[in-house]
Amino acid sequence: MIKSAYFKFTIITLLSFLNFSCEKDSVYPLEGTKWKLQSFSNTNGQVLTFPKPEDCFECYVLNFGIKGQWQGYSSTNVLNGKYIVDNTKSNRSLRFSEINGTEINELFDGFKYVQSLKTVHSYELKGNQLKLFYDDKGN
Repeated sequence: MIKSAYFKFTIITLLSFLNFSCEKDSVYPLEGTKWKLQSFSNTNGQVLTFPKPEDCFECYVLNFGIKGQWQGYSSTNVLNGKYIVDNTKSNRSLRFSEINGTEINELFDGFKYVQSLKTVHSYELKGNQLKLFYDDKGN
């Protein structure tokens, strides 16, 4: 088991880039976008694992809604909650302030995915790729 305290991880390299515009409200720059997890990677871009199950098109999806609301799916559960973006910092902070969901036990990488969302501290948006950064210390 890799000690995540020693590594910064990039949780999500996603696709399904939808409806993003630089003209969107800067308070909610991710509003109206939808993303699907492609891999758990480190900050050097090295893929650590691909999420299982590989053939699930509904699993590991995030939909950023209006005014800081989000919804999505883990491996087993429907998820929703609130997120906060602060673009005053150079690294663009993002925090999932509320994570709710159905209560079926997670399968495959569902638990890892949900735990990662709980520790997201910043994001990077380039073209049609969103990276969410997390680690145990929140650095």
